[in-house]
Amino acid sequence: ITAASVMSTLFLGGWTMGGLDGLPGIPILWYAIKVAFFLFLFIWLRATLPRIRYDQLMHFGWQVLLPLSVVNLLATAVAVVFGLPWWSTGLFGLAVIIVSFFFIATRLRSSQVASATHGEVIEVGVHLPPSVRLAHVETSEPGVRA
Repeated sequence: ITAASVMSTLFLGGWTMGGLDGLPGIPILWYAIKVAFFLFLFIWLRATLPRIRYDQLMHFGWQVLLPLSVVNLLATAVAVVFGLPWWSTGLFGLAVIIVSFFFIATRLRSSQVASATHGEVIEVGVHLPPSVRLAHVETSEPGVRA
């Protein structure tokens, strides 16, 4: 509820509703509607999207979002120093998003995943360092790998 309240205040204008603020009780109702919208959005996303493993989330945060935020910070600094119009940073952000999606799509397309059959190694594009040793364990049943 707190996150929905902060988001409705910061991004949707809080209790303001475009000129109808003079009516008593309406701003509180309008604010409650905005908070309810964000609560619905949070619950909907939580229920429909699959859970992300912790290592995937950390990889995404540190190796994708952090470099993109640094690039965005540099672009904003350049726009402020050179006095570029406000919309130039928005165009730059849109370009970064398009390039990121292109890069991710190219990377997903290039990764080769083989079908899982007995005795066949599955390549998923994960490169392990040479210090990691993988073990092959034989089971009691012939042809079954553990």
